Amino acid sequence: MKTIWCVPQKNVTVREIHNRLKTDGQVAYTTVMSTMDTLHKKGLLRRKIAKGRGGLYYVYWPSLGQEGFEKSAVYQVLDSLTRNFGDTVASYLTERVTAGDKEKLRTLVKPKARTKEEQ
Repeated sequence: MKTIWCVPQKNVTVREIHNRLKTDGQVAYTTVMSTMDTLHKKGLLRRKIAKGRGGLYYVYWPSLGQEGFEKSAVYQVLDSLTRNFGDTVASYLTERVTAGDKEKLRTLVKPKARTKEEQ
């Protein structure tokens, strides 16, 4: 996904991503193709069919930007952890919170608390 997010143009092909990745080492074209297909099936990439000199091919673009993806991933992981290990997760997070983080949390929680009180 990082490679796709780094491409200046919005739409990319498997060939373009393969060319960028093969500079880092040996990676097979079919590996890139199947990985991008899997990312499409999981909803992380969107695609459309395009027609070119070589025939038909897929053009891909990300469903979410990097920040949106990271936020979604963190929410899903933390949600799952808190559902399954609520007290342990709360204890762990409380231990890791710094003074600056505590102030950020206060400002985030206060508006939500007022909204609940108003209802």
